[in-house]
Amino acid sequence: MKDELLGRILATEEELIPSSGFAASVMERIREETAAPRPIPFPWKQAVPGIVLAVGVFGWGGSRTNASGYFRSAQRALYLVAFSGFDAASL
Repeated sequence: MKDELLGRILATEEELIPSSGFAASVMERIREETAAPRPIPFPWKQAVPGIVLAVGVFGWGGSRTNASGYFRSAQRALYLVAFSGFDAASL
């Protein structure tokens, strides 16, 4: 039923014709876009050393924090809270 209705609608639909100035306005816009200057590229050569330095600093800090035993003590504290019957609703 739906296919028949759709077929009837498409068969009776008139042809779409663009307005008289449509093609000319599209071509004018294309010419404007091609004549526009290229965007300024991102300065990757200057950014890469900073990114590498930041990754190195955070990596070093993480390794020092791990070596100090901070994560082990935090893990123990979470273990004690989880298995001690602590109930946050009682606060």
